[in-house]
Amino acid sequence: RRRRRRPAGAPAALRGPVEARFGPQYQAALAAQAAAGGGEQSGPGDAELSVNWFRTLEEVRIGAGLALALPTGEYDPGRSVDAGLGDFYTLRPSVQAAVPVGGHYVAGARAVLGLNTRNRENDLRSGHWAGLELAIGRRVGPVAVGVQAVRLQQIQDDGNNPFGASRYRSTQAGLFVTVEVPALGASVSLQHAATVSSRNALHGRFTQVRLTRAF
Repeated sequence: RRRRRRPAGAPAALRGPVEARFGPQYQAALAAQAAAGGGEQSGPGDAELSVNWFRTLEEVRIGAGLALALPTGEYDPGRSVDAGLGDFYTLRPSVQAAVPVGGHYVAGARAVLGLNTRNRENDLRSGHWAGLELAIGRRVGPVAVGVQAVRLQQIQDDGNNPFGASRYRSTQAGLFVTVEVPALGASVSLQHAATVSSRNALHGRFTQVRLTRAF
């Protein structure tokens, strides 16, 4: 019976110093990776330009829109927490509808498609995605208060992603308050949402303030 010869291990005189250096280096690498993958970031986010068309048919209000997301937020490809999503553009066509419920409430739905360009910071192109938003609220004078849920899901594989297709999906739920500002001919909305479930996507709490004005 033949026996395989195992390679000789490092001499004990060498193993001690090597192991002593390996431990701190390994722990330092893990600490650096954890710091890059978490934490807090504040600052201006990505800007959005949009145009919308609305029409009321009896009690149902329908609409269509086109939005362009601009890479104005701060972004660092070495971090996973950023104020901006990246140095790329997203074109978002959408359709929506709203209908009164029970005389005091309004229910709405909105479907959107996201078309991404390539990120110039890391040469990665995130795949196109689709989203569905559902909401119901009640108006009290110039103020509307309600709840909403948003589902986003990637429908195309990433391009040039070292981790493969990396299709993401995310479900969020939260509250919103909208106040009309007649002096400006606009409305201000405050939204706060939390992630319910996610895959390959940011998971956390989000707060957004939006000023909307019709022309």
